[in-house]
Amino acid sequence: MPKKYQQYSYNNQKISFFILSILIFILVLSFSLGNALFQDLTVNQKIIEDFQKENSRILKENQNLIDQIEYFQSPQFREKWAKENKNLAKPNEKVFIFQEENNDNQLTDNNKNRAEVKEMLLDQRPVREQWLNIFFD
Repeated sequence: MPKKYQQYSYNNQKISFFILSILIFILVLSFSLGNALFQDLTVNQKIIEDFQKENSRILKENQNLIDQIEYFQSPQFREKWAKENKNLAKPNEKVFIFQEENNDNQLTDNNKNRAEVKEMLLDQRPVREQWLNIFFD
């Protein structure tokens, strides 16, 4: 083969290799860019979904607060509050008051328990001896 064709063939191979290298570089670059864009898109969608959930939760909470305000401003709540906290009653309304009976046995048991706790707190013996006293006395 003549020298002229060999040189042309060699230059052609260099150009082909250079073009192929550039195409591979562009392909890798476009793949990475596409992957990054896809990840950004999925992350953005996740963020949007989280904000929508938070928004709906806040709207529900807001509606509950509005309902509470309406209830607190209602005449029924005012009447209930006046009866429970101020011991008021409507005219011609009968009020029954029930008193609890004090059980003397319960009071003495409570006093005994308090005395035992106080004695334990004031006891300055080592812990080992206190445990032995609890289990074997």
